[in-house]
Amino acid sequence: MSVLGLKSLSAYVRSAFEEDFKKADKFMLYVLFVHWIVAAFVTSYEHDTYVFGFINGGLIFAINAILYTKYSETPLFRYSVAISIILFSSIFIQQHLGRVEMHFHVFLALAILTLYKDIYPILIATVTTTIHHALFNYFQTNNIDIFSVPIKIFNYGSGWDIVSMHAIFAITEGVILALIVRMQIQNHILHVESEYNLKEEIQENKKLAKEAEQFISALNESNIISKTDISGRITYANQKFCELSGYSQEELLGKPHNIVRHPDMPAEVFKSLWDTIKSKKIFRALIKNLAKNGEEYYIDSTIIPILNVDNEIQEYIGVRYDVTEIVQAREKAILAQKAKDTFLANMSHELRTPLNSIIGFTNLADKKSDSEEVHKYLQTSLESSNILLGLINNILDISKIQSGKFSITKEPFFVYDNLLKLLKPFELESHKKDISYKYDIVMKNDLKLNGDWQRISQIIMNMISNAIKFTSEGGTVTVVTSYEHAMFTCSVIDNGIGLSEDAQNHIFNAFEQADTSTTREYGGTGLGLSISLQLAQLMDGELNMKSTLGEGSVFTLTIPLKSVDGDKKQISNNQEIDSEAREELSGHILVAEDNITNQMLIKIMIGEYGLTCDIANDGLEAIKMYSSDKYDLVLMDENMPNMSGTEAIQIIRLNHSSVVPIIVVSANTMKGDRERFFKEGADGFIAKPINEEILYGELKKFLT
Repeated sequence: MSVLGLKSLSAYVRSAFEEDFKKADKFMLYVLFVHWIVAAFVTSYEHDTYVFGFINGGLIFAINAILYTKYSETPLFRYSVAISIILFSSIFIQQHLGRVEMHFHVFLALAILTLYKDIYPILIATVTTTIHHALFNYFQTNNIDIFSVPIKIFNYGSGWDIVSMHAIFAITEGVILALIVRMQIQNHILHVESEYNLKEEIQENKKLAKEAEQFISALNESNIISKTDISGRITYANQKFCELSGYSQEELLGKPHNIVRHPDMPAEVFKSLWDTIKSKKIFRALIKNLAKNGEEYYIDSTIIPILNVDNEIQEYIGVRYDVTEIVQAREKAILAQKAKDTFLANMSHELRTPLNSIIGFTNLADKKSDSEEVHKYLQTSLESSNILLGLINNILDISKIQSGKFSITKEPFFVYDNLLKLLKPFELESHKKDISYKYDIVMKNDLKLNGDWQRISQIIMNMISNAIKFTSEGGTVTVVTSYEHAMFTCSVIDNGIGLSEDAQNHIFNAFEQADTSTTREYGGTGLGLSISLQLAQLMDGELNMKSTLGEGSVFTLTIPLKSVDGDKKQISNNQEIDSEAREELSGHILVAEDNITNQMLIKIMIGEYGLTCDIANDGLEAIKMYSSDKYDLVLMDENMPNMSGTEAIQIIRLNHSSVVPIIVVSANTMKGDRERFFKEGADGFIAKPINEEILYGELKKFLT
């Protein structure tokens, strides 16, 4: 074995060889003991060599017995055994004074040594035999005796020719046996490794079987499991399936799986199911089922085709989870969200409608009054109304953002002009507080960007308003805007009250301010920054802040915006943008509005543009009064008694081929309202409270 090297083998193979050596060593010790008995009492009989056999044989056995106690399973013991068994051959040959028959024991000894899966004992025994023959031949040739007994190697004579012949046979047998043992060793290694691999495979299979058993048990305990044949008939249903469906196993087995199908489930779902699993693919879906007692339940279902060795479908297994509570909770959440949306829409309408009148008539009164004092009162009223309108808008914005119903509308705009219009009005507000207000627009005045300017301006206005609000008299507020590397940036720097580190951690949370004293001293709801941050994120931008308590703050808005091509008249940095001079319009308008105050307001406003109108108190009256030959345009409210604005638009579009522009004027400003109005046939939309410039712009669009 040493030729092949035990150390190079695996631990299992080494262990097998060591076990074989252990058994062989023990057996060989018995063999040596038997040889001692034979040498002392059997082969001594003919020539009366009992003492010779007993002493020499006993000495050989004793040495090996001692070695066995300390060196069993080691090469040393095996080599000792190899030498010893040949020494017994020499004892037998000498006891019979060289009889040729005793030489046969040498060949027997070599054969016995093949019990060891090691070629060295055979080779050592062969060498020992050769030495013995050569030595005894020398003794016989020179007539040397032991205890007056002549030493003989052969009883018929001596000589190197005779000895060499015997040695050749012994060596030949030794080499052949060594080669045979070597092959046995190799075969044994293969056998042991194969046995080891088989044991490992059996062990692994047992482990996998145990794991599979535990996995199946876990599946059965936690999931709804069923199996069907290729036609869809149930062949297995676990206890969970029975408990949820209300059917016993006896009622389910052999039945088609549609025994639990809910009639509300579309047939297309099950067609897709069969198409999928028949193509040997896994099917997943949310399924609504019907229990035996008529109750509905929902399952998250996975259907898996099970293939045989020929890759053909032999059955299907279904693994399902009961998600009834989740689905019902989701449905409740959807209903709650719808109720919330309805409430917000109604609140928006109910609040915006009177605000429309308040702001509208206040503006009209301000235009008509020449009194400075009255003008002051009316401006104060307008400011309060706009604050209230801003609060309403903030509440609606935060609700729409949280419900995921807020959308960003990207349109091209000239950023320089829009910034100038946005930033300049804050001069008056800052002047009232004796604050140094500066702004710097670092970009070309013909730069055209694509984005939602309305929401960008909303963020910037909030940033500047906060800076002015929280900066004391004599302070400074600076606004710096730029556009570089497709990134629009606006920074608002102030030396106001600043924020503590603790306040900075929650300043962007809805309905939170720095502390309660801030609310008492400066007012506000704490919605502005929260909305601004979320708007920036919706536009893939950021709103960052740096602040030091008592020293001031820097708020920076960054939004990625692409530039677009566009021509415009150059405007200098110091040039103020004047409103377009309004030209008088002509036309007769049908106004559908149920609120009397708003009727009066709209009539006055459009009258100033040179337009006349008729009033319809609801959608039903609007249909009766409508005639394409009589009216040039229709202003249609949405929330009206008897018939809504959208219902009226549908009927008008259905019954009249001539198209008269219809503009919806509504306090419904939730996400989807504008799109819904256009889908029903509207040509324009104006949100309440009515902005005079927007109203004029929409009317001019259709009446020029």
